[in-house]
Amino acid sequence: MNHLFAGHYITFLIWSGVQGALFGALLTSVVPRLAAHRKGGPLKLFERSECDACGRRLALWETTPILGFLFVRGRCRSCGGPCPVIYPVLELYGLLAGVATAVIYGPSLTGFLMSWVMTWLFGMGILFWKTGRLADAMTVPLLIGGVLAAVFGAGAVPLREAAAAGASVAAVMLALDGMHWIWPGGDGIEGGHAYLAAGIGLWLGFYGLVIALIGGSVLTATGRVPLRSVLDRGLAGQVQVLLPGAGMTLGAVLAILFL
Repeated sequence: MNHLFAGHYITFLIWSGVQGALFGALLTSVVPRLAAHRKGGPLKLFERSECDACGRRLALWETTPILGFLFVRGRCRSCGGPCPVIYPVLELYGLLAGVATAVIYGPSLTGFLMSWVMTWLFGMGILFWKTGRLADAMTVPLLIGGVLAAVFGAGAVPLREAAAAGASVAAVMLALDGMHWIWPGGDGIEGGHAYLAAGIGLWLGFYGLVIALIGGSVLTATGRVPLRSVLDRGLAGQVQVLLPGAGMTLGAVLAILFL
């Protein structure tokens, strides 16, 4: 892929930012709907976007990453209701992730994949922070994508290291989950934590996994004080402190940047 952008580094950075923003826009359909979803109810992640206040189907230009939010000045054209701030935040984050991974990994498939992984992890962290749960709809694709990337050599680490890191951390997390049977009053941990940790190991290997776990622990410890976020609007649930699952996802984002 290097020859495609030979002598056009700025063009490559622009394209990386655009595709990152588009992927962030995709997550604006996924994260809020997963946050509002109730167990047993229908889950429709990829239908056309609607105004949260009046239900009007949004025009294509209104869903343009970042620009659509600016064009309508953050309000619905029909009812004047506020547009959730999470939309431009995820899109802007995707853009920045695309540029950052382009600089780090150069013009490669790995760079594009890592920008998507960074944005996916960020969205997963927001979802877990707001709802206290890790949705299979986000952890399982991360895990499967990590397996495929490792098998086809598109990940950040070789297949052997990816497989060893993913399998070992999954075993540890599942063992911890099983220990709730012997801990007095223990509730265990969600199986989604094992999927998340295994996915991080597959994508980033042992070095990235260690950074994710340490960074996640630090972020979790420093996030015990409840903080109100600009992301409150448009997500279901009450404001919560930073929880371990959210800390691990944000720690993995740091790992991608420092691999």
